Amino acid sequence: MLHCLHCAEPVGPNDPYTCVQTHPGGTRNFLHIECAMRMVIGGLNHLRGECPCCGGIEPPDPADVSRRDAARAAAMFYALQNKLVTPTTQPLSQSRSEWLRKRKQTHH
Repeated sequence: MLHCLHCAEPVGPNDPYTCVQTHPGGTRNFLHIECAMRMVIGGLNHLRGECPCCGGIEPPDPADVSRRDAARAAAMFYALQNKLVTPTTQPLSQSRSEWLRKRKQTHH
């Protein structure tokens, strides 16, 4: 079974994921999409400007949730702030196939 490089949780058959390779022929690392986003955009508290690098006192991720749930929260916050989704759509919390199926139904 594959495990996510960021959160170390299993990458399930319905989980949207990406694969990164550090160099040609190097190790292939798998990441849930939301975990890959978290590695780029930062944690929820960072996005809110509440972590030390932004002048706040909170850690970049909320302390009371798993790494994957923290990544989900950061990805959803980023998507909402940048109008990539609306509050009524949640593609990051659904399987990719389910999200695509619903999207096709609503765009026809």
